[in-house]
Amino acid sequence: MQDERFIPYFQLCQWKAAVKLESLGMKHSSGRSVTALVKKTFGLPRSTTRDAIIAMLQGYIDELQARMESA
Repeated sequence: MQDERFIPYFQLCQWKAAVKLESLGMKHSSGRSVTALVKKTFGLPRSTTRDAIIAMLQGYIDELQARMESA
């Protein structure tokens, strides 16, 4: 991962699903955008698209799955 902080596997999966739902028009119950939270967490620019965020999260998920399989 680019980030030195540890982000659990389930959190990455949860964020990916939430960003997908936001792209379909649904809102998070707290009212705060998960897309904005992910951008802030990873230091992404505001212009980053939801599709790019989903692809990035999927890359991290795939990397973690590969590590779990090889361990």
